[in-house]
Amino acid sequence: MTYDADIKVVGDLAKDWQVSEDALTWTFTLNNGIKFSDGTPVTAKDVVFTYQMLKDDGEAFDLSFVTQMDAPDEHTVKFTLDAPRSTFISQLTEVPIVPAASYGPDYSKNPIGSGPYKVAQYTKDEQLILEANEHYATKPTFKKLTFLLQEEDAALAAARAGKVDVAYAPSSLADQKIDGMTAQAYKSVDVRGIAMPSQPAGNTGKLKGEEVEVGNDVTSDLAIRQALSVGLNRQKLVDIALGGFGKPAFSSAEGLPFDGGISFKDGDTDRAKTILAEAGWTDSDGDGIVEKDGKPASFTGSSELSVG
Repeated sequence: MTYDADIKVVGDLAKDWQVSEDALTWTFTLNNGIKFSDGTPVTAKDVVFTYQMLKDDGEAFDLSFVTQMDAPDEHTVKFTLDAPRSTFISQLTEVPIVPAASYGPDYSKNPIGSGPYKVAQYTKDEQLILEANEHYATKPTFKKLTFLLQEEDAALAAARAGKVDVAYAPSSLADQKIDGMTAQAYKSVDVRGIAMPSQPAGNTGKLKGEEVEVGNDVTSDLAIRQALSVGLNRQKLVDIALGGFGKPAFSSAEGLPFDGGISFKDGDTDRAKTILAEAGWTDSDGDGIVEKDGKPASFTGSSELSVG
């Protein structure tokens, strides 16, 4: 599966799919004649092999909810889930299929894929060169793509020198002017937000397998988080912090069937103050910062900053 230009899930290797009435069984039918970049056919067994490997690994990709994977024939793949999951099909866009017959410890040295491009050359931390996969069903627009693996500042320097055709820049550098190039914002389901601890101080959690201290006595109060959500002016954040390259977001992902902007007014500071007051946060000493149980409503945040 893959996404089209409108960020809708569409078939790639699969030509169609069905979901059972109980939403537990997903059945996919592969296109005829699809091949890996080495010319060998892509079969349902390769699909099952790829996802079973990820399920067994359990780290890179969560498939714990998949109870069974089957390949009844060369062109049919069945997934059985332990409960209905509407996001399952979108997860299938994230995994490229690898050949069961040639996958092994040295696979990364000579990768074989099923997409529109094949790896022609890879130099660690320097560059990746892709060439069109002649066995792919349709011919890609570009015959060859060279990706320079650079930091953002170095990528912009290469763009200024005319060494690259496209360069990624974070929103903080979107106002940079480069002769012959135009800044473009691209559609994405990604959302940039402010993450705040919802547990009181003194709790522990896991970060990359290590136990770390988590929690904050201010942001763990629901009223604080609600007040920030309705009180922040998202459009001003987009205009100032992102240089206008973005749009207000009201949830963790774009395209969900509801719009937070309908349920509350963005940048409603009066409502934010009411929420805080009703929860017991008051400015008792007149310093402009509300307190509750002797704790001021202040906390420290952190963010990555790029300077161009």
